[in-house]
Amino acid sequence: MKRFTVTSTRTVLLMVSFILLFLCPGCSNSSEDSAAYPIEQQTASNIKTVLHTSATGNHEQARSTRYIQPVSSSSRKPDVSQIYGRIQFVEHFPDYRVKVVNHFPDLRVQKVNHFPNRPGRWQIVNHFPDYKIQIVDHFPDFTIQWVDHFPGPRN
Repeated sequence: MKRFTVTSTRTVLLMVSFILLFLCPGCSNSSEDSAAYPIEQQTASNIKTVLHTSATGNHEQARSTRYIQPVSSSSRKPDVSQIYGRIQFVEHFPDYRVKVVNHFPDLRVQKVNHFPNRPGRWQIVNHFPDYKIQIVDHFPDFTIQWVDHFPGPRN
């Protein structure tokens, strides 16, 4: 009866590790594999390592197991140099939440009517946008400043 409890505990731990691996498949600690293997192969490698470690009880290998690290929201800043084109302002379900500031913006934005083909040049539209933007006062993804000249990301 005691062995059944230990086995079921291991099973529960394996199930939890599977769930964590599939919730964030590309968030492994090791960066040397990330360029060489696609996400599916990285996930399979993580699962094999966890399975082998739990089956053999090898604590040396347990120390080298790549566990998933959650990514904090502050480190997920978007690449503002890629945000240009046709922009629609929305109240719900935006692609990015933006705060308008007067000093030290992440992106200087110029409103244009034609050719929004460079970073910081936005053509405001009502239909078929490239990006949907919500203007917020708190917790923005990045900040912008409206300008008439020299649009683009902060250097």
